[in-house]
Amino acid sequence: MDAHIELEPQIASQLADLAAARGVTVQQLLKEFVEQMSTLAPNSPLPTMDEFEADLRAFAEGTENQQSSYAGDYSREDIYFDHD
Repeated sequence: MDAHIELEPQIASQLADLAAARGVTVQQLLKEFVEQMSTLAPNSPLPTMDEFEADLRAFAEGTENQQSSYAGDYSREDIYFDHD
């Protein structure tokens, strides 16, 4: 199947540069992109709260003794000190 799209010149140039840097054609670059995107499950269910918390625990594992240089109090004023 052939598909034709019109791109802004700047985008076309960026695609050409990226393809050249990878040593492939723009067509090959876009084909790889589409193949990668098709492996994503757009309608996959969100994790359960238990799965989410397990992921967070795994992510934080080993950081129990990390020192923080943050001296604020997590108040709204502290977080948004530079704007409303």
